[in-house]
Amino acid sequence: MIKRLFLQKSMLIGLILLLLPMGWSGKAFAAETFSRMVLSTNEVSLEVGDSYELTATAIYVSSKTEDVTLLTDWTTQDSSIATVYNGIITAKAKGNIIITAKYLGTSVSVSLAVDKKVRSLTKNKTSVSMRVGNIEQITLMATYTDNTVSNVTYQVDQWISSNDSVANVVDGKITALNSGSTIITAKYGTQTVSIPVDVDKVLRLNLENNTVSLTNLTLKVGAHKQIQVMALFDNGDYEDISNKATWISDSDSIAYAYKGLITAYNSGEVTVTASYGGKSAKIVVDVDVTKRLVADPLEAFMHVKATKSIALSAFYADGSSEVVTTKAKWESNNDNVATVSNGVVTAFSNGNASISATYGGKTTTIAIDVDVARKLILDNTTMQLSVNGNKTAILKATYADGTVEDVTDRATWSSDNEAVAIVSKGKVSAIKSGQAVINAQFGNNTAKLVVDVDVAKSLSLNKTNVSLRKGATEPLVLTATLSDGISKPVTDQATWTSDNDAIAYVTNGIVTAVSSGQAVITAKYGESTATVTIQVEIPTRLEVNQTDLFMKVADSQQLSLNGYFTGSSEPVDITTQAIWTTSNEEIASVSEGLVTGIAMGQATLVGKYGGKSVSITVDVATPRRLIVDKSSIEMRANEEVQTVVTATYASGETYDVTEIAEWTTDNADIASVIKGNITAYKVGHATISAVYGGKKVTISVNIDQATVLTANKQTLQLQSGASEQVTITATYSDGSSEDITDRAVWKSNSTAIADVKGGLITAVDKGETKITASYGDRTVTISVMIGVVASLEFTSPSVFTMKEGDSAPVSLQANFKDETSKDVTDEAVWTSSSDKIAKVSNGVLKAFSSGKATITVKYSGLIETLTVEVDLAVKLSIDLKQVVMEKNSSVQLVLTATHNDRTSEIVTQAAIWKSSSEKVADVLDGVVTSYGNGKATITATYGGKSVTVPVEVNVATKIYLSKKEVSIKSGTQQLLVLTAVYSDGTEKDITTEAEWTTSSFKVADVVKGNIIASSYGKTSITAKYSGKTASVKVTVDELKYLKITEKNVTMSINSTKQVHAVATFKDNTDEDVSVEGLWSSSNDSIADVKDGVITAYGKGKARITCKFAGKTVYLQIVVS
Repeated sequence: MIKRLFLQKSMLIGLILLLLPMGWSGKAFAAETFSRMVLSTNEVSLEVGDSYELTATAIYVSSKTEDVTLLTDWTTQDSSIATVYNGIITAKAKGNIIITAKYLGTSVSVSLAVDKKVRSLTKNKTSVSMRVGNIEQITLMATYTDNTVSNVTYQVDQWISSNDSVANVVDGKITALNSGSTIITAKYGTQTVSIPVDVDKVLRLNLENNTVSLTNLTLKVGAHKQIQVMALFDNGDYEDISNKATWISDSDSIAYAYKGLITAYNSGEVTVTASYGGKSAKIVVDVDVTKRLVADPLEAFMHVKATKSIALSAFYADGSSEVVTTKAKWESNNDNVATVSNGVVTAFSNGNASISATYGGKTTTIAIDVDVARKLILDNTTMQLSVNGNKTAILKATYADGTVEDVTDRATWSSDNEAVAIVSKGKVSAIKSGQAVINAQFGNNTAKLVVDVDVAKSLSLNKTNVSLRKGATEPLVLTATLSDGISKPVTDQATWTSDNDAIAYVTNGIVTAVSSGQAVITAKYGESTATVTIQVEIPTRLEVNQTDLFMKVADSQQLSLNGYFTGSSEPVDITTQAIWTTSNEEIASVSEGLVTGIAMGQATLVGKYGGKSVSITVDVATPRRLIVDKSSIEMRANEEVQTVVTATYASGETYDVTEIAEWTTDNADIASVIKGNITAYKVGHATISAVYGGKKVTISVNIDQATVLTANKQTLQLQSGASEQVTITATYSDGSSEDITDRAVWKSNSTAIADVKGGLITAVDKGETKITASYGDRTVTISVMIGVVASLEFTSPSVFTMKEGDSAPVSLQANFKDETSKDVTDEAVWTSSSDKIAKVSNGVLKAFSSGKATITVKYSGLIETLTVEVDLAVKLSIDLKQVVMEKNSSVQLVLTATHNDRTSEIVTQAAIWKSSSEKVADVLDGVVTSYGNGKATITATYGGKSVTVPVEVNVATKIYLSKKEVSIKSGTQQLLVLTAVYSDGTEKDITTEAEWTTSSFKVADVVKGNIIASSYGKTSITAKYSGKTASVKVTVDELKYLKITEKNVTMSINSTKQVHAVATFKDNTDEDVSVEGLWSSSNDSIADVKDGVITAYGKGKARITCKFAGKTVYLQIVVS
């Protein structure tokens, strides 16, 4: 109301401003002059239930525009079809009306067409496959929300082809234009349908020639071949589409393809592809492709400046061949030797060249030999020359054609040793003695000549071995045998050397002996040598009168040494001339063969002369062996025993050496020895040794050795710091025993765990070790366990139920094997399976977050665990067992957790919520929001537990109708009520939401539960909602009985008589159905009847029948 008053007031002010005189009050208010009004559109099409907003714009004389939509008066021609408010049109029912907008006296109209709302569109074909030029008609049926169906093929808003070049569409008629695919789309109202269309859809392509499939083709250059590409279409057609296909050659320069005609242009291989309808087929075309090239000849020998023709033949895949000498490409790898043009080879210089011919992708080569000698021959391979002499060698070359030529002057000559010999054009000149190799090169070949200049092939001396006495001389004669076999003396020309001038030296072949020994004399002439061995004063052998000497200390004995020389069998005494040495001057000395014993021992003497030597072994007071009277002794402490040692010498003599032998003990604490007298001190074992003259004997001494040791305790269990005494008893072989605890040697395997002194074992730290007591060579062991834990146990609970943030003390007790125990909480190592949930620190268990964790504690190798449950619920419960919702609504769920202590709390916000189908319903902090029809499961998780609640959105467990059966009269209506029952027991009227159908429209139709009876009969009305159905049987015009007001009628000719048919319905109501009934006469010539009016025509009897609603009644009539 306020808005309307405001608008009226605004319009009034505006009108006053327009009417004010220009001179009023001395000044005028300038006002815009309205010119016209335009609307945003002049035509609107809507479906029932849709809306559309119009905009009204005022245009003033000044060209100013203004949106006056809200200032405009809007009116509708028929509000039952559409309403309009502030320019917003809302479609109500089918029809065509005018919407009028009026502003400042100007009216503008809009044509509005309202059609029924389309629920769905149905096409008669889901897909179409066509051949080019063919036509297919698509029929489109619209199903409206009122369940009516209509053919809207020609009323469709728009038919569209996604590819007009393949197929176009007009009013549902599809015309195929070209091979390919397209999508036909039709839109009607708010609904759209699509139909995929394939035009000339090809399943495969085949390349053929006269129905023979082809994959390869061979052509000559310039030839052509017509092939066909056959297409198999999805409708079964098999058609030549050569003219329609796209032909592509991957090298048009070799072969070109056009509509299946392949033309060869150049030699090579090419692939031709034919494509059509998304498919393709390929063929490999060989154009003059050569399989083999043959050159004749394959090799040639030529002289410089000569020419030679090579013939080249190509052999093709089809078995044919041709001469292609002039077509081929020719090349030489060495134009300096030979060139080639069209198979003609021209030689320029001597050498080798390789000629290649290429044609049709193949290449062959020809070897060309230009004046190249196959071999070189010298008239001699060796040459003997004297210094300053010369000689000419002849060199001949043999060519490939077998000819021989003297090339001495043309060859290149060289010497590898020009200091010995030089060469020029085969003439060799000797320079000095030696050897040189002469090389003769012609072309690529080389010949060699070995030249010897005064070179001896061998040297020989008149003697190979010479024996001389000191001061004597011996002349030697050296003879050289030259390579030509001639021998000559070269003693004076040779170079002479001695390898040891101190023994013998040589001058011009004369050897002079200097001193005893051996020297080698070498004579060198040219590169050859000869040697002779010179022996000066060298005996063949030495002999000494004694090889073994036995002496007493300070004794002396003379040796005699003889030498035997070459050429004499008589010995020569060389005792004083020989060189004498001793291996040990402290044992024995020697001078000119005189041996003196210095001290007891053994030494080796050596006498040397002329490279020979002899050895003599000297024993100076050295025994061969020692013997002790007792090798093993059993003694008691403080006992003494005397032993005797005897020495046996090489002479067989024996002496008591007890007093002079060197005595030692390996353990002076156990036993000592002086000159064989052994004294026992304490239990144990010792080895006594006596050494004399390099020989040694030993005595094993056992003192107070027990056969067994026994400890009074085998195992001990102690706590750290505690002590316990252990005693050891020794039992001897004579059966006696004694306590030797104080005398035993005690040892701990680990003093860090337990220590021991005199059998007193003291616990140091926890652990296990062994204590060993030793006496003599016997030992006994005691196992000691210090603070060894037998088990762990919690003195606090082993299961904790806690809240987040709570703390609780924990304690651990260790039970030791000695049956003692102690708290080890702080010493143990504590770990948690999840520090995020709970952990132990300094004996305090702290809870951090909901969940279950295992606390593990380790101490002394043992492990125990406890369980922590933080905010763990024993059970979860949701305030609703089931949620039944309508679409786009929300419901709050409340989650309650019950803990171990039986306390409960609301944990809705703390839980994790999840929906099995977010399309149906989602959940956040317990608030369930529905989005679509269907079922979903909501899950809440908290404290290791989960609970679910089913959600149903518009899901009915059953539906039922207000009536089980209906009896209705034709032409009348009756409303049914449909009720949905949901799983929570609630009910809802869903009459207008359900889908209604009838089994017979002729009998009765139904709209939103309203039954409209049409004619007599029976039908079934079905309502469908949420997958459920409910039906009711409907009987139209169900009668109890039918009767005629008259039973017998008598009439005269041409008279009429009105009779009435009265129907009594099932509801006991009566109704005149004379007009509705079906009347008939058994004899129309006597009487006829219509709507109960009988007309008599002739005399006689007839039976009048009336039928209505399945009932029949009769009336007898007599016409007189």
